[in-house]
Amino acid sequence: MENDYIYLERYVNDGSPSGFSGNTTSKKTSPKEGNECFKILEFDDNNETFIIGKKNKIFERGVNYAHPDSRNNPFLKNAGIRTSKYVVAPTASGRTMLLLDDNIHGFLKLTYENIIDRTHRFIYLRDALISLQNNYIIKKSIDDGSLGKTFAILPEESAKVTFLENHGKQISWGTIYRDCKPYPILNENYSYIPAFSLFSKDCKNKEKAPLITNLIELSGKNPEEYLFDMLNIIIDSFFNLILHCGLFSEMHAQNCLFEIDDNYNISRLILRDLQDMTFDTMVKPIDNFPYMTLELENYVEILENKNFDRYQIPRTDYLHQRDVSYYYDFKLGEYLLKPLIKSVCNYYNLDKNVFYQYVKEKANDEYIKLFPQDYFPKEWYKIKKEIYDFTHKSLDYYYIKKKNPKFR
Repeated sequence: MENDYIYLERYVNDGSPSGFSGNTTSKKTSPKEGNECFKILEFDDNNETFIIGKKNKIFERGVNYAHPDSRNNPFLKNAGIRTSKYVVAPTASGRTMLLLDDNIHGFLKLTYENIIDRTHRFIYLRDALISLQNNYIIKKSIDDGSLGKTFAILPEESAKVTFLENHGKQISWGTIYRDCKPYPILNENYSYIPAFSLFSKDCKNKEKAPLITNLIELSGKNPEEYLFDMLNIIIDSFFNLILHCGLFSEMHAQNCLFEIDDNYNISRLILRDLQDMTFDTMVKPIDNFPYMTLELENYVEILENKNFDRYQIPRTDYLHQRDVSYYYDFKLGEYLLKPLIKSVCNYYNLDKNVFYQYVKEKANDEYIKLFPQDYFPKEWYKIKKEIYDFTHKSLDYYYIKKKNPKFR
């Protein structure tokens, strides 16, 4: 399964609708053009290193980890950067690696200092804490049955962050470990597929039919029924996370996997990358977080000069509605629902508007009615296709208001 999965991650992927998928790692390490596998880097810990969450073999050694493209970083050079023993294969994101190790089965999400897609990918202390906090909140809701049996996560319960110095300046450099086993495990013979691979072309065999159509044929279901079932799983997962966890997830095609049962049906949505979420305290108060000590709070606030709650939904009406629309209409709608529906409808000559209307009615009738009347805006918001440059432009600049939401 491991080889097949990595093949899908790397080669059955049309890239992000943002148009910036070409902004990735170096040619030798890139998912599509790079080596089949390679060794990552490691550097020495120091007195200002934090191991957060559960014990993990990969963090017990006196080192932290870095991407091969960061070999010349001056902060890492001061920390004794060198080649690690760990061999990895890159996933679609370019900086998240599958560990090819007999003793440690999982992924490493690495800090990446250069631009991937349209922004830098540093993992600061606050980012590691947020991933683990979101993991903690979601697992509690899974355990109490709030999120249903068609939703799971790839847990992120361990992280390591080292503060590095160079010429009087200081940065934090983090690594997050992600389990490769879904939580909870309902089937020991689980198999999952990246969401984007269901409707992307195989770049090594572009004549192949979309993978989603192969699954439909193997399942014996009619295409409409298969797609309706998938849409139910996706919409239920998105809104249950908000209602029961207070979390808005970037549930786009790269952050979602789909578990396949023995009959080739989609049985669960598996969410990965638990950092890319926003917490809404209007929906649910923040739970006590077992990993946030006073010492860590001081490092987050003093050394990084940032507040831990930077991922909370803004309180003003306009910003709140804009961000809500960003997560639902843009990231979920444009990046997952739209290409999925398009792929099935084009192949089987179906009317996409039937499925758009189905999603709209389900979202409105089952979920949106549970929120305050002005929680979602009348319009919807998308992001301009430009590289982010927050030194010269505010976040407001990148949003475009559109009429007539497609999916609500």
